[in-house]
Amino acid sequence: MVFASTILGQDYDSGRRRTRGTFATDANSGAIDTGLLTCEDLIPYYTSVTRVSPATVTTALPAAGNSITIQVTPDSAGRWIAWGPA
Repeated sequence: MVFASTILGQDYDSGRRRTRGTFATDANSGAIDTGLLTCEDLIPYYTSVTRVSPATVTTALPAAGNSITIQVTPDSAGRWIAWGPA
């Protein structure tokens, strides 16, 4: 496994579309497909890892929602939340 991301659900919040999902990796970065046409914000966070550094978004936002790159600690897993236009 290099990098895997899954969408768990979506809803609407204050006129914006919100999607959420998980990621798992043995690498130090990967791309998340948020399911959004345009991603305005994405927050990744760990659920299992001895954290060395925070998970950070390296793609300049807003951007196309199908490939948002995050930098993570290798051998980690987590969740993410993304927002974009409805």
